[in-house]
This record gives sequence, C-alpha cells and structure tokens, in this order.
Amino acid sequence: MRRATVSGTTALFCLALWACDSRAPQHAGEFTIDPGAMERGRALFFEHCALCHGERGDGQGPRRGSLSRRPANFRSPLFDTDPERVRRAIRDGIVGSDMPGWQRLGDRAVDDLTSYVLAVARSSQ
Repeated sequence: MRRATVSGTTALFCLALWACDSRAPQHAGEFTIDPGAMERGRALFFEHCALCHGERGDGQGPRRGSLSRRPANFRSPLFDTDPERVRRAIRDGIVGSDMPGWQRLGDRAVDDLTSYVLAVARSSQ
C-alpha cells in the first residue's frame, strides 16, 4: 500500500525542524535529517513537487486531477517513511504513475528532498 504527504506552512516547518534535530536518529533506518538539507529540500519541493503533492504535502496540489494516480500524501499515517524507499521514489520515480524521477537534480538535491519529505511526514505522525 502506498503512503504520502507534504507541508509548507511555517508552523509545520518549524515543528519539523524541532522534530528532526540532527543529534537524534529520526527513524529505525537511522536516517538523520540535517536542518540545512531540509531547508534546501523545502525550496526544491516548492519548485518541483508542490504542483502535484500540494504545498502542505497532502496530495492536494493543483495538478492532482490530471494525474493517472493520486499523488502521495506525506501527512498520512499510511505514508511509508523508510528513508531509502522515499529517496528511491524521488530519484527514480514510480513506475505506473505520473511521478517522474528526479535524477537530473543530482544526489544532493535528491537527499535534500528526501529530508524535507521525511520531516513533513514525521511531523504529521
């Protein structure tokens, strides 16, 4: 089952920064979110992802109606927060959906987007 969501509000972002303090592991996968990476990821998210996933990462972007499948809602408790799965989905896209791969952005940008998506998801759970 697929899971997804994202957020762009200032309050959520501040909460996510607090919740993702880089001194502590954030997930069973020991993925630590660096606040700098998350800030860069937030900018990339609004540039490349929000049209489909929505500014809040809730899957309610303005393009959602024209997609073959609903965009992931990163705020849903069903969203899979496994860091490697999130990173792979961003990097390679999702087969059978309109989700493109973002390899052309480079590894650092993919990692930054992963950090932001995970921060949004974790702040909502």
